[in-house]
Amino acid sequence: MDGILIIDKDIGMYSTKVVEKVRRLIKGVKVGHLGTLDPICTGLLPLCIGKATRFSRILMGSDKVYRTKIVLGIETTTFDCEGDIVAKKDIGEINISKISTELKHFVGDIKQTPPFYSAKKYKGQPLYKYAREGNFISLEPVNVKIYAINLIDYKDGVLDVEVHCSAGTYIRSLAHDLGNRLGVGAHCKEIRRIKWKNYSEEYAVKLTELKSVDDCLKFIIPLNEVLADICGFIELEKNEIAFFKRGQDIPLKYFYDRNRKIEFTGDVRYVRAIDKGGALLGLFLNKGEVLHPYIVL
Repeated sequence: MDGILIIDKDIGMYSTKVVEKVRRLIKGVKVGHLGTLDPICTGLLPLCIGKATRFSRILMGSDKVYRTKIVLGIETTTFDCEGDIVAKKDIGEINISKISTELKHFVGDIKQTPPFYSAKKYKGQPLYKYAREGNFISLEPVNVKIYAINLIDYKDGVLDVEVHCSAGTYIRSLAHDLGNRLGVGAHCKEIRRIKWKNYSEEYAVKLTELKSVDDCLKFIIPLNEVLADICGFIELEKNEIAFFKRGQDIPLKYFYDRNRKIEFTGDVRYVRAIDKGGALLGLFLNKGEVLHPYIVL
């Protein structure tokens, strides 16, 4: 029961409601989401199940891929189709060449300001609560990374775009900023998350398909498998497992001197601790010369 359950979220549903419904199905087991999807968004919402919740901070840093439709010439309060229209501009001079040129400015490391209507918190409250009261809080821009933007289609003032980005990226802000660069304004008409880490839509399940605990178990991705996409591993002997469970630092030299099976991949800050059978024991924090037991299952 420890792993990741990826829900294909429907439009209009809050991420917290998805968590509540799954929690009711698997009573007594911890459930938490790995970052919210706005109600207007559909697609992959990964949930941590059981002991996987202890790894949520690490898993939240995973990159994502979105498919979005952006309407040019209309700017809204929420940067999407649910907000009030604040400006309309003619888009007669806009063409694919101009759009492609401006999209290139967003690829790479960029600074992005969260939307006024978002779950980003300020003094303990989400921004959307302030905005609903007419108090629009503008936070400092944050660093995000856009790995790629693929312009799929442009027709009748609507862009169809695929975006591969880092955690923390707001697609609505991307649309808004693109509209500003083009000088006509813009907002998102649709947003769908089509990929989380290496997991695409084929790994997701509709909430309506989950009727029992057994239904959930069919779709849970084992925790060890998910973490394998993030970091390497070290195979521990029985006495080393005891050290690990006691929270005792172990010098890296100790493992190399004993030709222990060890592999550093992906995020080298972390190393999975596994036993001879490949079962996950937890996570080491790589401090350079020593490995520190970071999460012990």
